[in-house]
Amino acid sequence: MVSAEYAKALYELSVEENNVTNMQEELTAVYRTAYKDSDCYNVMTSPFIAKKNKKEILDNVYKGKISDTLLKFLYVLIDHDRFSLLRQIRKEFEKNIREENKILKVVVKSVRALTQEELESIRASLKHKYVKETLEIENIIDEDILGGLQVIIDDEVIDYTLKASLKRLKESI
Repeated sequence: MVSAEYAKALYELSVEENNVTNMQEELTAVYRTAYKDSDCYNVMTSPFIAKKNKKEILDNVYKGKISDTLLKFLYVLIDHDRFSLLRQIRKEFEKNIREENKILKVVVKSVRALTQEELESIRASLKHKYVKETLEIENIIDEDILGGLQVIIDDEVIDYTLKASLKRLKESI
């Protein structure tokens, strides 16, 4: 995946510069700016606007506000028509951080916000399987879930929702 290679390169540069946390914050800020303002995103990804002009816009908006490393990285994205990958690059960059620090991201979808006690119970039950990792749990409210939980760990989905239980019951009949 191309975005993973770009993210890895940026991550390695930020490790060399001992600037990972700051780079993550800056990359997130640039991402939010670019995607929040659809005009900005459209300009940066347009094949009809010269790359030189795009870089001048980046300079006007970000020079002095983000590190030179990230600004030059954005230039590379512009040069190779890869600015549209910024969202994936940011995700992959954060994934690199989690992998390096042995942090496992867990998303728990539920119909309502879970209490701290419920989240700790989930953490305790997962800790037996994922002994070496620190678990970072995010609770997402999904009203489409009638009841129960859906736990997503990387590419693994553990579905304890009422909907999934009913589906399994129907298939067994």
